[in-house]
Amino acid sequence: MFLTDQNGPNEGPPILVRWTLHRPSGRLTETVVDDRGDEFPRINGRHGGLAYTFVYTAHWGHDVTFGPAMKHDMRRQTTEVHDYGRGRKTSEPVFVRRPGATAEDDGWILSYVYDPDRDLSDVVILNAQDFAGEPVATVRLPVRVPFGFHGGWAPDRITVVE
Repeated sequence: MFLTDQNGPNEGPPILVRWTLHRPSGRLTETVVDDRGDEFPRINGRHGGLAYTFVYTAHWGHDVTFGPAMKHDMRRQTTEVHDYGRGRKTSEPVFVRRPGATAEDDGWILSYVYDPDRDLSDVVILNAQDFAGEPVATVRLPVRVPFGFHGGWAPDRITVVE
């Protein structure tokens, strides 16, 4: 992206690539994880800077068209897809850890999903361990949330478990 066109993403969809840095040698290896078009990659925040297995992305196809969400398993090298329905388009998927969770993917995926039939957005909540399954909940919003509006999650309180 932006290799020859500095003004925009006109070189095709972005691909998901994993870079692994071997710090003692300074050697970098690059592995293509998914070349179908992925944007806004997110992981379980507890694994930031650490080893992780799961990456959640929004699909970004040709002509900058969004669509389903994807869950990439970096160990098994597999991808699950959650299709939100005809014409519906997700933005950045955000992982929310279930309190007390021990498994890396024990939690929920929250996404703004645009519904062009209504010209409005929803917050759709998925069970991260049943990623392709039916949503846990859908919150209908009275507005459209623009693409590129980034999301995050912060609990109202943090419980420290020792």
